[in-house]
Amino acid sequence: MKLNYDNIILTKLTHEYLELVRSWRNDFSISRYMLFQEYITKEMQLEWFSKINNNENFYFIIEIDNKKIGLADIKSINYSTMHAEVGIFIYDDKYLNGIYSYKIILKLVDFAFDQLFIKQLNMQMLSTNIRVLKFAESLGCKRNISLGEDWYSVDKMTYKECKNKLKRMKE
Repeated sequence: MKLNYDNIILTKLTHEYLELVRSWRNDFSISRYMLFQEYITKEMQLEWFSKINNNENFYFIIEIDNKKIGLADIKSINYSTMHAEVGIFIYDDKYLNGIYSYKIILKLVDFAFDQLFIKQLNMQMLSTNIRVLKFAESLGCKRNISLGEDWYSVDKMTYKECKNKLKRMKE
């Protein structure tokens, strides 16, 4: 499965990319922002992939200009409530700040709401990651204490309103 948007391609994660993702996740520049910060072994990576490689999880390699730069996901889909989690990390600093982060997450969230028919997206973020918190808030995310201390949520209507505001600002 591939999602295309401008020059951004999101390709479903396969065995082929597991070592690349593992190397990114073990890099301190990424792991310091993750809830799970331990070193990931090859065996741990394979076990993780066997658990997430199903129809309740959509993990994508992010590619821009033929360069793989990070990982994005819609995961832990609950088909009875139509709630899911969303996440992203960009390994290549060149694409970390600026318009690319927005384009990637917009494509991912649009996929969740418009193709998977998710009603609410949740994300867990470290409270120390101020940049990501501000980014999430710009997309309509609000703290959701009912899920836990570091959880944020957004519904489709709120997201679409924020997305339209962002588009108008760009014009």
